[in-house]
Amino acid sequence: MDRRRMALTWFLTALAGLGSVASAPESAQAEPAPADSPLLLAARSGDPESVNALMEAGAPPDEANAEGHTPLMAAAARGHAAVVRVLLERGADPARLAGDGYSALDHAMERGQRQAVVELLRHWALAAAPDAGSREAARALAAGEVRQGPFPGEAGSLLLSLLATQGRDGEAIELLTKGVDPDALDRSGYRPLAMAARWGRLELVRALLARGARPDAATRSRYQSTALMEASRDGHVLVAQALLEAGADVNRGDRHGDHALNWTCYFGHAELAELLVERGARLDVTGQTDDTPIEIARREKHPAVVAVLERAGARPGRPAAPAGLPELR
Repeated sequence: MDRRRMALTWFLTALAGLGSVASAPESAQAEPAPADSPLLLAARSGDPESVNALMEAGAPPDEANAEGHTPLMAAAARGHAAVVRVLLERGADPARLAGDGYSALDHAMERGQRQAVVELLRHWALAAAPDAGSREAARALAAGEVRQGPFPGEAGSLLLSLLATQGRDGEAIELLTKGVDPDALDRSGYRPLAMAARWGRLELVRALLARGARPDAATRSRYQSTALMEASRDGHVLVAQALLEAGADVNRGDRHGDHALNWTCYFGHAELAELLVERGARLDVTGQTDDTPIEIARREKHPAVVAVLERAGARPGRPAAPAGLPELR
């Protein structure tokens, strides 16, 4: 099937899917999405060939639905790395924000979609390279080849974050010895320290801190998180310990006022909750949902975390509310 026929097939399939929502049982119905374009649906499904065909047929790469979610956001949130690459190569804007303030990278980071993060950081690193030589060296390094650079300015920072995401700590530390800024806030909105903490890269976290990365420096992400908050996503206890020993403020809040303990209670990591409590995390902090740590842990059904907080003297002040993230669009 040629690409234009494939694109037409996707378009007709999208129309049929939208028309079938009303006839589905109420309990099985998804929220109607009449503004979801065929390209967004193809990106959401993870089909790079159809995504490519639709764009060749004229679909705009950043065509958003009613909530402002683009095909790139849909693909990144679901970890469809091949689709992310196709969209970026065809001009999708990775810096675009949805109505809720999320970027494609925010979606991928929140849901642990490592390969989607790699594609986004690779794209930015190549775009930030100041000349053809740096760009070729960055492309080779991102592909796993050993290269010496140069990687000046923002390109170096983005490559540090990319290597952290790929788990290539030794090569990232080698970049640090060549003068790459360990504390830069680049166009991704994240800092290398936050990225290393997100993926639990203890050796690299220590190296970044030793070379001047500030433990409490915030990102420009949806939540304006710190490295300690990013470490809480997957419960990286040793990383959190290293950050606290370097002076991270255990009670620093994100843009909504939630501190690292609130994040930990949301994600459900009892060992990390115990460490944060031992280091002085407050038990009465509320933020985005106006819930204290123990109320968050109860709402998200994390009994081991609740037990840690109860031993520390925390008591809920209200009934538990329904758990879960909003539906991904």
